[in-house]
This record gives sequence, structure tokens and C-alpha cells, in this order.
Amino acid sequence: MHSLFVKGLVILVFLLGIAPLSLQAAGVVSEMQRLNAEQEYQEAFLLGSRYLDSKAGDPEFDQAFGRAALKSGQLYQALFAFERILIVNPQASAPRMELAQTHLELQNWSLAREHFRQLLEADPPPSPRMLESIRRYLVELDLREQEEATLVRSSTTNRYLGWNLGYDSNVGALTSDNEALQQSPQASNEVLPDPESDYFSNLYAGVKHYQVTTGERGFFLAAEVNRKLHRQKSSFNETGLELTLAPVFFTGGGRLVFPASFQRSSRNDGNDLTRLALGVNYRKPVEETTSLLVMGRMNRVDYGGTGERDLRGRLVGMKMEFQLATRWQLRLGPLWGRTQAETGGYEYLGRDYLEFSSRISYRVAEDLGGSLALATTRSNYQEEHWAFARTRQDELQRLSLAGHYKPWNAWELEVKLEQLNNASNIDFYAYRRTQLWVGIQRGF
Repeated sequence: MHSLFVKGLVILVFLLGIAPLSLQAAGVVSEMQRLNAEQEYQEAFLLGSRYLDSKAGDPEFDQAFGRAALKSGQLYQALFAFERILIVNPQASAPRMELAQTHLELQNWSLAREHFRQLLEADPPPSPRMLESIRRYLVELDLREQEEATLVRSSTTNRYLGWNLGYDSNVGALTSDNEALQQSPQASNEVLPDPESDYFSNLYAGVKHYQVTTGERGFFLAAEVNRKLHRQKSSFNETGLELTLAPVFFTGGGRLVFPASFQRSSRNDGNDLTRLALGVNYRKPVEETTSLLVMGRMNRVDYGGTGERDLRGRLVGMKMEFQLATRWQLRLGPLWGRTQAETGGYEYLGRDYLEFSSRISYRVAEDLGGSLALATTRSNYQEEHWAFARTRQDELQRLSLAGHYKPWNAWELEVKLEQLNNASNIDFYAYRRTQLWVGIQRGF
């Protein structure tokens, strides 16, 4: 009898001891929800962390803890919390929405797109408010994948430093057939040098800044400098600078950008180039997996010296982008342009051209991917060439194959092969060129 009394007393003391703890644990979720509602995300995350071992797996706890983790920058904790909910309830829309946002923050583009796609295809469909958010995030995802201004976050600055090594089969893009020039009565004694190959290295550094000024507008700033050196053809060594400023507006469900750019390059052989350009482009999703880009640009190219080769031009174009599957993306479309000489007597340098380009990319994994691009440009020059008594017509074909790999979070390795074939009715301008380079880039 005595032993039964002692056992009963022990059990009673134990139950009385754990009751406050159970009640305290039961109030954790409501307290985290209150802190999240008041945007005290860091406090909610710290509170949830103390009960993570015992409460993980409770959908209400995981939802509150995941949101606090996401908003306070603890992205992997948020990832695990939302995934725990979806294991139990794959149809839950709120945790899938926030899981997609978490992947977006982690730059897991294809996984973010896949979760947004599942939300769009869910039955029942998402609410109008969630649908609008998904479309806005898909616009952001398109921009992030192309490294353009996102303007959904208040401010982002990306700095980078890179270096690549390469081989160029035709450094000066020279023709191997000089007969047309030699047969010209105006230049019968001139002979061009044969095309020469060379190895090169290129060191570059840059910064990109995205800034939101209000809820629907902002701007994008970018600057890059580079120094390209050749092993043998030192006359082609080049220093370059490029600056871009682009006001950006979200309007009509799309993104309107007005980029203004300045480009300056200087070569050791005295060939300098200054380019000023002012453009406009508008990108808008037309379906969940398709978007339309319309663009236009005016530019002026100054080659220095006497100004005989200076040009001004304008172009318009459009691109369609298709998300073929989770890991496949296709982009294609035409572009029309006209270039005119600034100086009288050099009208033969002006041209009208039509370009059609296509690019398909595939992401093997979040840190590994590649692309194949093909472009054809047909140019009809505006005046008869003075040396050849005919009007020049060219067709340039460009094929490029590229791959990239991110072995670590801030590092990226890249390899690219490009082939250029320019056919012309004047042999003097026909050439072939192959370039291959590998490089590494570090972000900050």
C-alpha cells in the first residue's frame, strides 16, 4: 500500500511539472504568429528555434517558423520548414508559395519556377491575390535569370571580378582572299596581310546596382572595365569601359525600361571607339510560360580621328521567350536596323539589316547549365562601294555554345565556343573566325 502511494505521488508530481511546459509549448505557435503579424521576424525565429527539436513536424509551427526564417534571412531553415509541411500535405498552397519564394532567394531558379507552376495548375486554382503575386514573381524570375533589374527588392548591389583565357583564329577578322582588292583599279598594288591566330587573356571587373524608389518604379546602374591582352598581336590589346543607367517601371503587368549607355574602347593600334545609345524595351508575360519582349534603340558610333567612319543608327525588334519545361528555355525573334554614315561621301558604309536569332538553354542542375545560340544577319549596303563598283551585300552567321558551372556559392566557371562566318559579294569582306575561351568569375 505504501509503495502504491509513493508511485502515485511521483506520477502526480511529474504530471504537474510537465503541464506548464506543455501549455507553454502550445502557446509558442500563437506567439510566433503574433510576432510575424507585427513584422518582428527575428524575434519569432529565435523563439521558434528554442522549440524546433520538439515542435518540428507540426504544420502550424512549421508554417510560422518558416515564415519567420524566410523574412529574417534564414533561408535553409525556411526551406526545411516548408518542405516538412508539403510532405504531409502536398496540396497546401501557402507553404508552397513561400517555398517558391525561398528558392527564388536562394537563386534556385528552376525549382522556384516549378513550384509556381504547380500553384498555377492547382485544383482549386489560387486566389486572385495569390495569382497576381505569382505572376509578379514570375516576372522577377525572368529578370533574375537574365541578370537584369528585379526591382522587387528595395536594393541590391552585385560586384564581380573575372578573368578568361582564349584562342582567336582570326584576330583582325581579315579575309583570306585578297583577289578582289588586288583587281580593283583604285587599289591594284595593295595586299592585305593573311589572317593570323593568337591567344589572349581578358581581365574585367564590374558592379550592378538595383534600386527601388517607389512601389512601381526604380532604376538600374551598371559599370564594367576590362583589359584584353594578346600574346603576339599586341597592336590589338584593348582597354574598355561601359556604363549603363536604366530607369525601370512596372506597368500594365510588365516591365518598361529606358536604358542609356556609354561605351569606350581603345586599342594599341589607334583604333578607338565611342558608342552612345538610348533605348527602350518592354517585357510582359503573355501566358504562364511565355513572355514577349519589344525593343528599340538609337545609337551613335564615333571612331575618332577625322570622323570619316562615324555612324549613327537605329533598330527595332522583338523576342518571344518560352519556358518549354522546368529546365528548358527558348528565346527567338527578329531585329531590323539601319546604319548611316555621319560624313558625306561615305554613304557606302551605311546599311539596312535584318537579324534573326535564337537561343535555347538547359539547366542540368542549379549550379550547372549550358546554352546554344544561332544568329543570322543579312546586310544590304546603301550605296555602291567606290573601290569595287558594286553595292555590298553580306550574310553573317554566328553560332555559339556555352556552359557554366558554380563549384562554390560566389564562384562561376565558364567555357564558350563561337564560330563566325561572314559571306559577302565582295570577297574583300568575307572571313571566318573561331574563338574559344574559358574563364572564372568571383562575385562579392
